[in-house]
Amino acid sequence: MMTVVDAQFKQVGSALINPNSSTDVGSAASRAVTNLGIGTQATINGTLAYIQPPYTVGGFSRWIFGVNTGAPQLVQIVAKADTLTTTDIYNLNGKALRAKITVVVDTSTTPYTALSIQ
Repeated sequence: MMTVVDAQFKQVGSALINPNSSTDVGSAASRAVTNLGIGTQATINGTLAYIQPPYTVGGFSRWIFGVNTGAPQLVQIVAKADTLTTTDIYNLNGKALRAKITVVVDTSTTPYTALSIQ
């Protein structure tokens, strides 16, 4: 895990690292900075219920997808190409509907924002 601290504003940011991926390791610091101030993270485990076609914001692709955790309501998540690794995006786009998925999310946003996708 890569962790950064902004002492002036008393904020911490972190990013999970796959040590076997040079791309993941190389982008960890910038992802940790992007996550500065994110208060609540959670891991969502379930199956991919749906994924909407990508759309663009600020020149970067975004996806909205739902995860079935077994609870009555699906968990809706937004994935942002500007904050995820190439591996995360590949993991999302390579999933078939009803495939198992694990997503680390920022729960302080609505919908939740994906920080890591496996």
